[in-house]
Amino acid sequence: MKSHSEIRELLPLAAAGDLEPREARLIEAHTAQCEECRREMQVLSLYLCTLGGIAAPSPPPGLIGRTRARLQDAPSFEADDAVEAWLLGLLAFFSWIAALGFWWIVRIATSGVWRVFGANLADAFTWSAVSTLLVWATAGVVAILLGSSRQEMRNVL
Repeated sequence: MKSHSEIRELLPLAAAGDLEPREARLIEAHTAQCEECRREMQVLSLYLCTLGGIAAPSPPPGLIGRTRARLQDAPSFEADDAVEAWLLGLLAFFSWIAALGFWWIVRIATSGVWRVFGANLADAFTWSAVSTLLVWATAGVVAILLGSSRQEMRNVL
């Protein structure tokens, strides 16, 4: 048995005749007993009768042709994808160069010993491993952000 609020949510569908027979019978039984829902059903039915008499607007002549032309003239995302791929590559290259330069400065400043959590970050292998993990994490975050913004732009068009 449905509650009063669930029945009220179904009233627009019932007025439009879009319910299954079992649900329609349930609505009929409820509106026979509930004055509020019966008035709501009458108002909705009146709206539907009024709206049904209004002719659907026809699109202006040439609208489809103009729309197709605009879509063909819309900017291509393929060119943007290529530019973004190059920019990501340059960013990765720059980050490697910056990490290498910073490692060199750390080695000079700390005389080759910089201990963090027991690991010598001034060691070439440790520095390289930590830098690689940070670069991959950053690239992953950037890729996710670019992908979501690209999807939002495509949804707009």
